[in-house]
Amino acid sequence: GLINFDSREQMLGVSALYSSIAYTLFGEHLCEITFSSAGAVAGKLKTPTETLAVGEGWLTTALGHIQTHISDFVAAGGTDAEARALPYSITTDVVDMIYALRARTRWAMGDATGAVSDATQVAQGFVAWVTRNAGLEDERENHVWLMHGETAANLYADVAGPVDWWTDPLGTAPGAPWPLFVDSLGIAGPQALIPFTGYRELAIEDATGRAVDVAGNAITIGAGSTLDSRVDVQFGAELTDGNTGWVQQKYATAGEAIALVKWQEMAFIRAMADPANAAARINEVRTAAGLTNVTYAPAGDEITNMILEEVRREHFLESRLWPWKIRHQLTADP
Repeated sequence: GLINFDSREQMLGVSALYSSIAYTLFGEHLCEITFSSAGAVAGKLKTPTETLAVGEGWLTTALGHIQTHISDFVAAGGTDAEARALPYSITTDVVDMIYALRARTRWAMGDATGAVSDATQVAQGFVAWVTRNAGLEDERENHVWLMHGETAANLYADVAGPVDWWTDPLGTAPGAPWPLFVDSLGIAGPQALIPFTGYRELAIEDATGRAVDVAGNAITIGAGSTLDSRVDVQFGAELTDGNTGWVQQKYATAGEAIALVKWQEMAFIRAMADPANAAARINEVRTAAGLTNVTYAPAGDEITNMILEEVRREHFLESRLWPWKIRHQLTADP
């Protein structure tokens, strides 16, 4: 019989789904890659778009198999919810998982229309997990917790603060501060930090809902602002080297699951594709998290900065900022 599967179609669908994930990750992150599989393309260097297209194809194949499985399963007397769930609490809706991963893949390919079409299919509240297990092989444990845990035995690094230094890639001003923000009147503001860096004491302005200022710097805790609960870090833990540092509070054990893909990313894709309604999409995410809504009116680069700041906060320690940096050609290195 089929282990952990209710039908052949379900097994084929999940197999295709899992096959897609590696291609999407490689396509999002690598400049070029070659496949060792047999055939005419073996050994040929693939561009990111070509690699992502393979992942997209697997996801489309997965969707067909899963939809057939659901139809057959329900016709045989099962429930729609049972047909959509994956074992081990990976997700309660494999269809949403496929649409979400295909939206991510298409967004990385530059197919905004296709990405938004898929993103709108994903229900608010959806999440698919990478499950972890404590006490088994190291590969099965939550490596974020293993590096940034709760005790000096496994606290090898603390959470980084903002970067206010940089190395000029042209060699004209090595070690100089990041260029100051200059407003439309030519007035320089305070020394600018490298945008989208630092995860300590991140906050949201109470009056405006700003998480990032007009220069692209993150709002941190102070008068008139409230800590962003999505980026929960605390100071005072003893690190492995004996120093005191900042420690993440997101993962409490080595067996805690990590989000693979979730509905908030779909909101960010839709926000970036539709700047006029970007604040509304961000507020859907903020409301679900119990955070202050955006009430100011961002324009131009402020819209992009608003979205990217939300991406890095919502996906804190989920490894999702890097592909967004690549997609939007960011120069910072958070």
